[in-house]
Amino acid sequence: VEFEGAHLIPGDTLSQPFSRIVGRPFNPDSAELCLEKLLTLYRGRGYSLARIDTALFDSVAGTLHTTVNEGVIQSIDVQGGTRSRDPFVLAEFPLRPGDVFEIEKAKHGISSIRSTTLFEFVYLEVAYLPRGPALTIRLRERPSQLVRIGLRADNERGLQGMLDVRDENFQGLGTELGLNLNGGSRNKKALLEFKAHRLFTTYLTFTV
Repeated sequence: VEFEGAHLIPGDTLSQPFSRIVGRPFNPDSAELCLEKLLTLYRGRGYSLARIDTALFDSVAGTLHTTVNEGVIQSIDVQGGTRSRDPFVLAEFPLRPGDVFEIEKAKHGISSIRSTTLFEFVYLEVAYLPRGPALTIRLRERPSQLVRIGLRADNERGLQGMLDVRDENFQGLGTELGLNLNGGSRNKKALLEFKAHRLFTTYLTFTV
């Protein structure tokens, strides 16, 4: 058995499912079963979009030529964002075009995008192009431009009011810009703040 396009798993490991048919007359059903076991090896390691492109038997040489597509990502698209910019969304997703698709990394990426709390839902769609999978991250944004109003009354400071005007997805980059006014006859406070929960592609944050 010869393999083409297989780089992630050693050849001797890939050959193991075929050990019981090597040296015997070619049987299509047995060969198909071995190919399914080959895909099981990939999926057991998290390469869940690997597939067999071709499997051709050379009866003269007695060789089964197998071409494997290990699931190299061709493109990643973002759909459904109105204000959020694609680079902000993709910064939270650990896979890039040219990478081999790994299910655990994809799950972690979708979870990271959800954890920004800016979206009502986020999910991943996969389409298989002739050369490999194309990923689409579909999402729906929550309202991010908010006005909050509050009142408080007690016997120490009397009646106090609060007004908070805020954009929690400023410029579509996941940053936050807000103005907070609160107080009453005995106390007053004004706060203008700008926050970034993630600075560029790092895990640093800042608040001004």
